[in-house]
Amino acid sequence: MKDIQNLLEQVELIVKTHNEILDATGGRFNVFKILNLTTNEVRLHSAFIAEFLDPKGIHGLKEKPLVAFINLCISEYEKISNAKNEKSVTKADSLHRIQILKNFNKSSAKVEIEKYIGNVTDTEGGRIDIVITDKNNHSIIIENKIYAPDQENQLIRYENYGKKNFPEKFCIFYLNLSGDVPNINSTKGVDFLKLTYRENILKWLEKCLQMAVMFPTVRETIIQYTATIKQLTGMSINKKMEENITDLILRSPENLENSIELAKNVNNAKAELLYGFFEVLEKTLKEKGIEFEKIGKSYNKEKCLNCFEKKFTDSSKFFGIYSKNISLKDDIVVRWGCELGENIYYGFIIWKKDKTGVAKETQFENVRKIIKECDNNFLDDNDNIWLCWQYTKPKLDFYEFKSDEIFKFVDKNLIQEMVNSIAKNAIEHINKVKEELLKLPDVF
Repeated sequence: MKDIQNLLEQVELIVKTHNEILDATGGRFNVFKILNLTTNEVRLHSAFIAEFLDPKGIHGLKEKPLVAFINLCISEYEKISNAKNEKSVTKADSLHRIQILKNFNKSSAKVEIEKYIGNVTDTEGGRIDIVITDKNNHSIIIENKIYAPDQENQLIRYENYGKKNFPEKFCIFYLNLSGDVPNINSTKGVDFLKLTYRENILKWLEKCLQMAVMFPTVRETIIQYTATIKQLTGMSINKKMEENITDLILRSPENLENSIELAKNVNNAKAELLYGFFEVLEKTLKEKGIEFEKIGKSYNKEKCLNCFEKKFTDSSKFFGIYSKNISLKDDIVVRWGCELGENIYYGFIIWKKDKTGVAKETQFENVRKIIKECDNNFLDDNDNIWLCWQYTKPKLDFYEFKSDEIFKFVDKNLIQEMVNSIAKNAIEHINKVKEELLKLPDVF
């Protein structure tokens, strides 16, 4: 135990020195983080990628980034076509997609984001994150996922759009952070190529950075966006600190053995703090008269541990606590909830026939307006799950797990202080929304 304590003290010294360097050099600065855009799928990631893929983009690099992206995708298809264990039909499709990409006219490319393709049905419609077309009617369709869940028949609808508008001349790419497999209900029977931010986009950004050597503003923006992607995908950019800690661990057999024992329990410790937060919040709100429903998304110890072990993949997060009905009429239910994504956030969900994803239906605009009038900190949900939501203050980023606010949760009294603030807001919001919903006879 004494050896472990000594090791921790030495690591603490390395971390302290590293933090002092960051403070002195501005190394913590990231404009996307400051603007709360780190996880915003539409406003940051789709917009950023689409801008650089656009030959007419203001980056000034012309079609070079698009050429690099297409070459990267061709390489991924070639891996499939050359793989020994792939079915012949898969290889044939890969060769066909390679030819489409090779024939793509880069200089004439037109790039659109959030392209509306009609009202959603089982087989058609929706909004495609990024669509690139050329003068010869070739098309690249990109479904971009940061934390949003897959929608029912989503890629099926996009493939049908491609078949109708670009027969035999389109490719579909499914882009997410670290390679999560899309939901079978979204992709059944669809030919698509899976891309990841962790590998493919970071490689592409390296190419873009080389192109932007003589464009200082563009270059620095790419560097900051690259840092954002590395943060989201769990890839540390603090290389010097990592090297120093590695040297310390390998300094003796005892240090190595003790480090392994510590590493085995880090996720358990993180999970315990996360579970403790939800437990205290639920208990505090129950004492104030709020009842909770145990549903599939409700937190438990297994989910808290799993999200750290799976590094916050889509399937391992988005759970929390959810109240019983704030309001109920016919098949429409409004609930208050507090949930884990990358950060902790809370607000109101609306369900219809036990299904989420209806928040943007026009009939519920009055409900959203009521919630926003309660507190102007509430935000719309781009992914159509929550009516409105907001982050805790201060933010609780359990993914990055580097903030003093979370470290202080080791002290149960400090958890209670944070929870009391959230609970106070929740009670005020719930009571106000309940009262105002009674005045909406057409909906409730």
